[in-house]
Amino acid sequence: MIDKVFRYGLSAVANFAFVSLASVFFVEWVGLLPVYAYPIVLALAYILKYILNLKFVFKKAGNPQNLYRFIVYVIFFWLQN
Repeated sequence: MIDKVFRYGLSAVANFAFVSLASVFFVEWVGLLPVYAYPIVLALAYILKYILNLKFVFKKAGNPQNLYRFIVYVIFFWLQN
């Protein structure tokens, strides 16, 4: 149990690092305005988060139904925010 919590925390730190570095990349190097870069970075971060949680944290095989459910939840909660 504690190893799963550790892996989840490590996954969250990796995702945060990705968001930070990708934001700098798209804004500073590519030259996108932050208002355009952020949705791109956020979409990529959700994809990364799904893969990390699936393969690294929970060590499960993915299936289309779980991916579809994840996408629906992400869109729902993103709109709520």
